[in-house]
Amino acid sequence: MPPAPVMAVVDIEAGTVSGTSPLLDGIVSYQIWEADGSLCIADASDPATAFRAVDGLHGTYMLRMRGDGYTLTGHIDL
Repeated sequence: MPPAPVMAVVDIEAGTVSGTSPLLDGIVSYQIWEADGSLCIADASDPATAFRAVDGLHGTYMLRMRGDGYTLTGHIDL
């Protein structure tokens, strides 16, 4: 099955990720990666902890949110 877009609102300051997709309810890991996917900078079970780990970084990074059997991937600007 081809990938389908999932719209999510990422609030770095509040440490939240929200949206209407039921896939967002099943997220168990929030990861921040270099934009090219070469290095995982933060890996946490909640978005607030992952976002705190990258406090002070600037630029574009990849956000990977992993659920049971799926991964949602997008880019964020810090």
